[in-house]
Amino acid sequence: IIQALAIADYAKVLGAENIAHGSTGAGNDQVRFDMAFQILTPDVKIITPIRDLKLSRQEEIEYLKKHGVNMNFEKALYSVNKGIWGNSVGGKETLTSHLNLPDNAWPTPVTKSESEKLQLTFEKGELKSVNGTEYSTPVQAIEALQSIAAPFGIGRDIHVGDTIIGIKGRVGFEAAASLLIIKAHHALEKHVLTKWQLYWKDQLALWYGNWLHEGQYLDPAMRDMEAFFESTQQNVTGEVFITLMPFRFTIDGIQSNHDLMNDKFGSYGEMNKSFTGDDVKGFTKIFGNQTAIYYQVNQLYNQLILENND
Repeated sequence: IIQALAIADYAKVLGAENIAHGSTGAGNDQVRFDMAFQILTPDVKIITPIRDLKLSRQEEIEYLKKHGVNMNFEKALYSVNKGIWGNSVGGKETLTSHLNLPDNAWPTPVTKSESEKLQLTFEKGELKSVNGTEYSTPVQAIEALQSIAAPFGIGRDIHVGDTIIGIKGRVGFEAAASLLIIKAHHALEKHVLTKWQLYWKDQLALWYGNWLHEGQYLDPAMRDMEAFFESTQQNVTGEVFITLMPFRFTIDGIQSNHDLMNDKFGSYGEMNKSFTGDDVKGFTKIFGNQTAIYYQVNQLYNQLILENND
């Protein structure tokens, strides 16, 4: 989507009459590109040769060979897209529902076998530091984390999802940094956000993620949700401690000045310091009051029905 927005802006600068992209007719990107161009550059013609000619991957390879392109076409058997958040891998195995990708299809080999400790530092929800080293931009921090964690094989998986065009698809993912950041960030959020902040953020995140996946980044509702998300991150600051191992990891814990799990107010299942037993009795009675009324009213109603039937 970011590529499509940048291309549309550049097409405006050039005064271009045509925009071409190489998407096939069977994936999500064609919709994302087309929709962005149609919204931002409505007078520009969109050219899509691979989609229009219905070319298969093998036909593309034969075309390249015919026109003198020399490369390792064994690697071309797999489609690898590398990005900040990780790498996606597609091939003949992902076109089935039962085959896994072979080791040589993954871009990063697994070379680490001993466990390592990892510390991630967040400021207002953004990753700022990895193992004590601060980075000027989140992108640099993400790339540093990827270089540490990817050789463990962490974040390798095959995702099954619903495409925008209605068919289901499988694709391999190698996303060590993004998986660790998401899990670490969520662990920190669980400590510093309230119950209802967490609840509504999770609800909106599912909808936001799906709408973004379907190319609807330009929908004004996305800006509204982003404002909510940004507001929730004001206290998401602290350190998260992780143990890395081959193909897995554990979140060991967090430290934050905003940690709501604070023994000043009590310890779960052990000691309460902020209210009395009588307070709990009164709260429980009020908290369950409407449900109690429901059962009492309907119990009386059912008894009345039985008496009338007798």
